[in-house]
Amino acid sequence: MAIPPSEHGFTFISLLLGLTFLAIAFPLLAHTLKTAKHDSYYEELSIQQFFSVLRIELAQASNVHIDSDKRKISYKLPDDSETAGVAMIGQYEDLIRRQVDNLGHEIYLRGIQTVQFERLSYGLKVLIVGKGGEDYSKVIVLHEKQ
Repeated sequence: MAIPPSEHGFTFISLLLGLTFLAIAFPLLAHTLKTAKHDSYYEELSIQQFFSVLRIELAQASNVHIDSDKRKISYKLPDDSETAGVAMIGQYEDLIRRQVDNLGHEIYLRGIQTVQFERLSYGLKVLIVGKGGEDYSKVIVLHEKQ
């Protein structure tokens, strides 16, 4: 029984043509993916998270004070917290760090140019300049403790 011409399988030549196409396409694909630009929002997300943590911490704090150079803020933590005492958040080199009673430190942000705290009548304004020169600012409303 003879096989009709329309039902012939792959030939060796069609297999070689397919492999040649793949051998040419894969290096081009790898080069294209390597040169493609991927946007990263890591810095922006990190700074927004810092603003959120600062807002939560200042909502529980009292006696908020900004240093004369406007790069550090200190405040009294509640007595019922695990780390009762005076906390300080400020710039140290290219970091924003937090210390409690001037002991140890926690790093909140890395790779910043400057941070500036400004007292407002109803709260606090925080301005951060990132390593790429982008400005990020946030106004945190402070409520008086009863």
